[in-house]
Amino acid sequence: MVDITHKISMLLETHDYVRCVLIDFSKAFVNIYHSILFTKLCQPYLPDLVLRWIINFLTDRMQCTKLGFVKSELLNYQSYLLIGVLCCVGPGIGPGMFLMFTADLKALGKDNSLIKFANNCTLLVPAVSDVTVENQK
Repeated sequence: MVDITHKISMLLETHDYVRCVLIDFSKAFVNIYHSILFTKLCQPYLPDLVLRWIINFLTDRMQCTKLGFVKSELLNYQSYLLIGVLCCVGPGIGPGMFLMFTADLKALGKDNSLIKFANNCTLLVPAVSDVTVENQK
């Protein structure tokens, strides 16, 4: 919040207004393609051991549900989640995986800013910009 407030204040010193586009990715990244995430994980220079641990953690995950003394059968995530694995929810490795998945998401334009926090992004576009909000694709 401090970073967003500061950037908005700085932009308001030279512009009449600032448009803020708030983007909540919390549901968009619940299910992701393994292949895309693994490709992006290979981009930075992660130690091989860490990369293998993450891939192992996200591959062939099993889940069951328990209600009282009744427990469901174990199911592989891929057996019912067709597009991926539940990996960006909770305090575990999810936030880091979200940051890796969105690392190449950038604002266009020299005065535009994109602030990423947890599973949210805020795009700041001043009144006069070389790239408008509508053209940020």
